[in-house]
Amino acid sequence: RSLKQLLVGYAHDMDMDSAGRVLLPPMLRKFAELDKSVVMVGQGSKVELWNEARWEAQVAQALTFSDDALPPELEGFTL
Repeated sequence: RSLKQLLVGYAHDMDMDSAGRVLLPPMLRKFAELDKSVVMVGQGSKVELWNEARWEAQVAQALTFSDDALPPELEGFTL
């Protein structure tokens, strides 16, 4: 339940102004540790904003992935 509250509680629909900008509430900027240097990542029909250093760490972690770590249920899975 607390995980659901965390995930849903920080989800916000945002609108762009006439210049194409989005103003994030301070609570979201603080939670995501967003400062002057951010990364915008497309995720299907959604966009994520990441602290640049945290995104680079996430990518580095993903690049260490090994096929040996796949559970048997995902063998042969392709996109």
